[in-house]
Amino acid sequence: MLHEMGSLDRLPEDCLCLILSWTSPLDVCRLATVSRSFAQAARSNVTWQNVLPSDCTHILRCSRPPSLNPSRLWNATDKREVFQWLTHAIILVSGSQGYLLLKRSGGVCRFMSVSAMNIAWKDDPRFWRWEPSRRSIFPKVAHLVAVCWLEVKGRWKCTLPPGKYSVCWHLKVVNPQGGQGHFLMWLRPLKFFISHLGTLSEKDLDLLRLPNKG
Repeated sequence: MLHEMGSLDRLPEDCLCLILSWTSPLDVCRLATVSRSFAQAARSNVTWQNVLPSDCTHILRCSRPPSLNPSRLWNATDKREVFQWLTHAIILVSGSQGYLLLKRSGGVCRFMSVSAMNIAWKDDPRFWRWEPSRRSIFPKVAHLVAVCWLEVKGRWKCTLPPGKYSVCWHLKVVNPQGGQGHFLMWLRPLKFFISHLGTLSEKDLDLLRLPNKG
């Protein structure tokens, strides 16, 4: 094993950078402890520029606020600085989309604000309230007060690097009478639909069967 690692150490730095760029950011950091050659390759801008997603330039251009100076980040001497900045959820200029790089895997997460979706009676204060939330990257979230017909629709067009992705809804159920217990009045499961390239997927969520954390 030592002989094999010694052989790898003799590879040109560009080759080591290419090898590291095919791994995850976590593996790059781990391999940096193997030898001086790997440590030097792990610090190289060549490695981290290849680790960054292909749409990184577009994301930096569309990020806000402008005071963050995305062009300075893209031209930064240390591309690790760009990667580190993108591992913190950012809001894009549209105000209704967010972007995040996963620190360990380098995977891409994209968010859509509920404010960009079509919600039945969302502008009627009898049914919905728009409130700030410390758990959301967006300024406000939708708080359902009362409704007899719950329907939320959204259409999203965005760029994603090649890979496998999952779609998640963030839904928080609270007890309006206080405390941690669930207070649920839904007698029927919620139905979630997603359509992509003509393929429709469906999933039910029975709120009455959710575990009570109270």
